[in-house]
Amino acid sequence: EWLSKQKYLETNPFAGVSAPSAENNIKVNHALTPEQMELAITACERLAKDESYFRLRAALILAYGTGLRLSELVSARVAAHQETTGEHNYGLKPSQDESGWDLDVKGKGGKSRLVPVSDRVMDTLSDYMEERGLGRDPCNWPERGPLLATVMTEYKKRVYAGMFLSESTLAKILTQHFEFAATLASSDRDKGRLLSASTHWTRHTFATHALNRGADLDAVQELMGHSSPATTALYSNADRKRKLAAVQLLK
Repeated sequence: EWLSKQKYLETNPFAGVSAPSAENNIKVNHALTPEQMELAITACERLAKDESYFRLRAALILAYGTGLRLSELVSARVAAHQETTGEHNYGLKPSQDESGWDLDVKGKGGKSRLVPVSDRVMDTLSDYMEERGLGRDPCNWPERGPLLATVMTEYKKRVYAGMFLSESTLAKILTQHFEFAATLASSDRDKGRLLSASTHWTRHTFATHALNRGADLDAVQELMGHSSPATTALYSNADRKRKLAAVQLLK
């Protein structure tokens, strides 16, 4: 801009370049270690085994196992059992190769992406659905019903499949649980990280753990719904390991 104002350039060549994506402001340090995440999950076992317990456990493992955003978690549902021409069938449905289950997610900007659901996540969802009186077989779960629902009275359960949670409700549930898990931590560092954790931390944790355990960058990019692989690469510790190796040479 200065060069163009000083007449060194006829025009500013960057005038047509879009501003950096907000994705570049991702706080990748907002991720739990594998041990801290498992502590949060196992802390559920300290709670009464009622519907709230099964929902909390399902929410934690679903969030950690898929990397979904908070808005995507609360809108996650069972897909329609039969496709309708011209209508996108969002939700949990059998994979096209019938090797498992996929969650068809409506992400930012209305973009759709398929997120395969692991056996661990499916087992946890089945436990939760069984507690809700819907059985363990996903094929029998009410179509377009929420994966994470409000707790219903026994009377309402006979009439409704449950209502979708609000973002604020799910965020509060998970934040309070991270605070509870922090009371079980054995170190001040673990306690501090869990006290700071929020729902969005599970998304960062998913990406960080997947990349550090050898997942392909392009696969994690698609799962996260990132527009650029550079954004996904922020979660990898590979650069730090390379830099650490360099400074360790200075003995």
